[in-house]
Amino acid sequence: MSKYRMLLGLLVGLCGPSVGVAQNCSGDADCDDGNVCTDDICIILPFPGGFCSFLPNTDPCDDGNLCTMNDVCDAGTCSGTPIPDCCAISVALDGQRDRDRILEPFRTYRDGVLDSTLEGRGIAALYYRHTREVADILDASPALRLEAAWTLFRVAPLAARVAAGGDAVLSPTDVAAIDRLCALIQRQASDELAHDLQILREALANDELPAVLGVRIDAGRIRRR
Repeated sequence: MSKYRMLLGLLVGLCGPSVGVAQNCSGDADCDDGNVCTDDICIILPFPGGFCSFLPNTDPCDDGNLCTMNDVCDAGTCSGTPIPDCCAISVALDGQRDRDRILEPFRTYRDGVLDSTLEGRGIAALYYRHTREVADILDASPALRLEAAWTLFRVAPLAARVAAGGDAVLSPTDVAAIDRLCALIQRQASDELAHDLQILREALANDELPAVLGVRIDAGRIRRR
């Protein structure tokens, strides 16, 4: 380890928020925090033992979002520049007069509800895994894009209600609309996307939505299309 790195790590470790402690670390490998956006350094002092310092870096990274590019580390977090017209919901609402008003509840729901739990973040990650493909499917079919917009208009108030801490219930008509949209996208989807859409459709049909979504399904069965 260079004297410069050791001095920088010591200063940040003692004075900055990135300090972490590992008893008796003897090398950088003992200080792995699992974050690609930090340089993990073991500070060796003249007396026995050492401690870890985690220095934010500016390395290239992958934020796991297919709708961002040029991902880079900043302040210990990986993030990228949004790719225009990549988000499926945004594409579905393209050209709609109330586009921004409808988008806002979904963003608030994502940030305030899904991002608050590990399971919710996993669901959000699943959306972002497929969002580029769904966006391309919608972009190629004006009729399907219109159907998606109509479905989003239906469920946006429910997303807003859950984000505000309220209770939301999907009616049989809501469930049927979501199921129909999934089925139409499924016909043009890759095997991976089709598989995940099928899981969603079965969860809707059997009232098995994850509790973290904050949405209940009203009594009534949906009809497959």
